[in-house]
Amino acid sequence: MEFAGIGRHSVTLVYDGKFSTPAERISATVEIRFSRPDETADDLIKREIGISKRRRSLFVVTDDLEIIGYAKECGAKAVGSREFMLQVRGARLRTENPLGHAEEKPEPSGNPDPELLRLFGEKR
Repeated sequence: MEFAGIGRHSVTLVYDGKFSTPAERISATVEIRFSRPDETADDLIKREIGISKRRRSLFVVTDDLEIIGYAKECGAKAVGSREFMLQVRGARLRTENPLGHAEEKPEPSGNPDPELLRLFGEKR
């Protein structure tokens, strides 16, 4: 997996619905979607994968093994959140450190990752 050009891709974050708006565009490449009151975020993710005409171009990041399995069955790529973060940070390190000098990869924290906010265009 290569994420060096990740800022050119669209990203949809899916959450269980609590709000009256089903979606909010955060930037040109980032959208937040909320499930309907009668469905879960997992249901919405599966539905979106199922109706996609470009399943092979989808990249699903989740720690839900059922969704990972479903995504892969449909031909999409899927990884856990930890693996995704390590891959993103590894791509950044390869870009910043092209000679390959060893650098320790930081552990994920509960705080928003400034690198992801930069890559995906944080709304201000």
